[in-house]
Amino acid sequence: MTGAERDQRVLVFPARSPGGLGDGALHFLFSMTQVADIVREPAVYPVPRSPAHVIGMSVWRDRVMPVISPERCLGLPAGPTPEPTDRLVALRTPITEDGRTRTEGGMVLAGSPIQMIAPPAATPVTAAGRPVDGRYLLGLYRWENGYLAVIHLARLLAGEP
Repeated sequence: MTGAERDQRVLVFPARSPGGLGDGALHFLFSMTQVADIVREPAVYPVPRSPAHVIGMSVWRDRVMPVISPERCLGLPAGPTPEPTDRLVALRTPITEDGRTRTEGGMVLAGSPIQMIAPPAATPVTAAGRPVDGRYLLGLYRWENGYLAVIHLARLLAGEP
């Protein structure tokens, strides 16, 4: 697979919280341009007084990075502590402030299975029909397997409320 083919694919994984969104399972979608690595053994260390969506910190390539629960970003309950089949997905995104662009990184705790697929056919869910907190939501879509949530990674990693 060439780099261009890889960049056109997306990473999809199921939510770790049970029940989905009532009438469909919830999955999370990230662009492959955002994905830096997938870590097999999720060592997550708790950080007292961190925001609710930050479940701890982990070390990736000698960098300490926040570990984010994508479920909590949407106001949903997170699954239990990391399971042996869970993975940490190291993510990166450009953030522009005051005319300067920097790259920020973080990790999400991902349920299994993680799939790299072509962008699936999906229909946007209107803001009025979203059953989740939209603060860190870039988009919510209906697809054949339930719902796809796209987290606004730049807003999340920039620390915007």
